Amino acid sequence: MAYLDAFLDMMDAYRVELGGAFPLADPRSVVLILRECNKPVPKSQTQIAQMTGIPQPNVAKLMKKMIARGWLEVTRSDPKATVKTVKISFSGYGMLDSFEKACQRAAKSASKAKASST
Repeated sequence: MAYLDAFLDMMDAYRVELGGAFPLADPRSVVLILRECNKPVPKSQTQIAQMTGIPQPNVAKLMKKMIARGWLEVTRSDPKATVKTVKISFSGYGMLDSFEKACQRAAKSASKAKASST
C-alpha cells in the first residue's frame, strides 16, 4: 500500500509541477528529456531521442513545446552549424528540480509509512 501511495504522490507532483504544461504527454518522456538536456554538453534532438529511447517525432514535439515555454534553450557552438543543440534553461532547471524534490518527499513518506506498518 505504501508503494501505491508513493506512486500517487509522485504522479501528483508531476501533475502540479510539469503536467499542466503537458497534460497529454507521457510523464516519463517529459522528465527524460529535461534530464538529458540538464547534462553539461548541449545535445541535438536526434541525440536526445537516441539517449532517451523516445521516438524522434515525439521528442521533436515535446522539445518544441519546452522551448516555447522557456524550459529549454537552443544553442549553437558554431554559427555555421546546421544542427541546433539544446540545453535546459534556468526556468527548466527550476521545474525539474522542483519535480524531483517532490518525488523524493513522496518516496520518503512512503518508506516511513512502510516502516511504521511493519
